[in-house]
Amino acid sequence: MDIVRLTAVSKTYGTGSSAVTALDKVSLGFPEGSFTAVMGASGSGKSTLLQCAAGLERPSAGAVSVAGEDLARLRESALTRLRRETIGFVFQSYNLLPALTAEQNVGMPLRLAGHRPDARAVRAALSAVGLADRARHRPAELSGGQQQRVAIARALVAAPRVLFADEPTGALDSASSRMVLAILRTLVHERGQTIVMVTHDPVAAAHADRVVFLADGRLAGTLDRPDASTVAARLTSLETAGELVLDAGHAMPRGGGAMVRGGGDAMVRGGGDAMVRGGGDAMVRGGGDAMVRGGGDAMVRGGGDGSLLGEGPFPGGTSQMNEQVSESRPTWGASLAGMLRAKRTAGAAAC
Repeated sequence: MDIVRLTAVSKTYGTGSSAVTALDKVSLGFPEGSFTAVMGASGSGKSTLLQCAAGLERPSAGAVSVAGEDLARLRESALTRLRRETIGFVFQSYNLLPALTAEQNVGMPLRLAGHRPDARAVRAALSAVGLADRARHRPAELSGGQQQRVAIARALVAAPRVLFADEPTGALDSASSRMVLAILRTLVHERGQTIVMVTHDPVAAAHADRVVFLADGRLAGTLDRPDASTVAARLTSLETAGELVLDAGHAMPRGGGAMVRGGGDAMVRGGGDAMVRGGGDAMVRGGGDAMVRGGGDAMVRGGGDGSLLGEGPFPGGTSQMNEQVSESRPTWGASLAGMLRAKRTAGAAAC
């Protein structure tokens, strides 16, 4: 049974021509007692999905239910109560109060709910994350990994049915990350805790039962019983759907971005970015940016910027502008990197 359910959820920020769609008709369920990782490139809608699922943001369209409650039908006071009693949060930045000890930070959600913290519940939460002996320490006296474990204990003290974690290992070293992920995995296995975790890390995602992938605000697939290499491969395929990366040779997608390393040509039609490192040609038609490092030509038609980076003022190539003038910008040293304000026909890089 799904303890959290999103049905055709969309979230749009702004209006008119400046509107940005962060989520686009996403339908997704999170079964009780499961551990789900949510992944995708920056801007894919991961954090927005978490915020809508947790009742921190109201969707522009669609429905969200948590523990059988339709969040759209709840007044703010009832929504706050549901979050306090049913949902726990863990964030990348810990959000501990520096003047309070670990046990006081853990007990804070109970105080905010108008209850006197139960000392046994606080100790049990700290013990669950291996910090029973750090109860009297303030955040400044704890490592980053220990602070995140205090944050997990704080989220657990009210016995939430769902724990939402937004990049919980993003600021940790590898050893601390492994410890935090092991704690989350144990909570699911031994307590039946439901966890929804946003992460960029395939290793972190491999601790989950399932990985959900987002791309451009849409559901882009799921992966059950994940391992780090498979997650990384799937994530790479999503990130390169609009950006083609080659070690050498030619890249010519329509829309999105193209990059060639080590020479060759890169062309994008319909907008996006084209970059060549080490020489060659870069062309964008319809807008976007074109960059060549180390020589070659850069061309943009319809707007955008074209730049050449090298040792001289116009190294290894030339620049031609069509329909839009770009601003000059410096490269390393005192040279300008082929960013021109007017047509130059001595070669072929167009801004």
